[in-house]
Amino acid sequence: MAFLEICNITKSFGDFSVLKGIEFTAEKGEVVCLVGASGGGKTTMLRCLNLLETPDSGRITVDGQVIFDGENTTPLSAEEIHNRRLMLGLVFQQFNLFPQYSVLENLCLAPKLMADKAEYPRIEQEAMELLTRLGLADKKDSYPCELSGGQQQRVAIARALMLKPRVLCFDEPTSALDPALTHEVLQVIRDLAATGMTQVIVTHDMDFARKVCDKAVFIASGRVVEMGTPAQIFDNPQHELTRAFLAQDEQE
Repeated sequence: MAFLEICNITKSFGDFSVLKGIEFTAEKGEVVCLVGASGGGKTTMLRCLNLLETPDSGRITVDGQVIFDGENTTPLSAEEIHNRRLMLGLVFQQFNLFPQYSVLENLCLAPKLMADKAEYPRIEQEAMELLTRLGLADKKDSYPCELSGGQQQRVAIARALMLKPRVLCFDEPTSALDPALTHEVLQVIRDLAATGMTQVIVTHDMDFARKVCDKAVFIASGRVVEMGTPAQIFDNPQHELTRAFLAQDEQE
């Protein structure tokens, strides 16, 4: 059994079918990029993975634990959804940092809400250790508006890591960054993978995907068209839809 298993996930909004049986896996420490044209279903798949959307059918497991099982007709309680979401961290496209809180406060807010006051010093220590690891210790008292895009992205990553997820998900992590800052995020993702962190990344940036992923999953019209190593997908795609998408990306 793979560390992360996505099995036959479907999702419709009204009569519009967005996901039509998505399947892929990730091993522990593996970086998987979901790529493809806008509207193909990548972000919806990421939202289903994090239970921000409830799939219509299929099954999701992380490290042998069931996150979603479409055959279980009993709705999940709010507490069950909360507990299962904690297994998957999500770094949003627009970072979604709280502007009224400092960097350190952004990291500590959610863990403190789930802990006794006696745990606060430990939480703050863990936050500082993460900020130091990501090169942001000197920014602990800064506010999001005082940070560069790359720094905000790293704070958002650190905040997600504070909840100790088994899988870390990214929605377009480089969309708001210039090439130099994109390299920063690339290095952070590589460093996390080296620690055994499994990561799922939705991205339109094919150069970034090629450099960062162990496995690329090309999604079009709600289906997995092709998946494989970066060399297989980007250098030797087998499906005509993949070839057409990559050719268009090169022209742009």
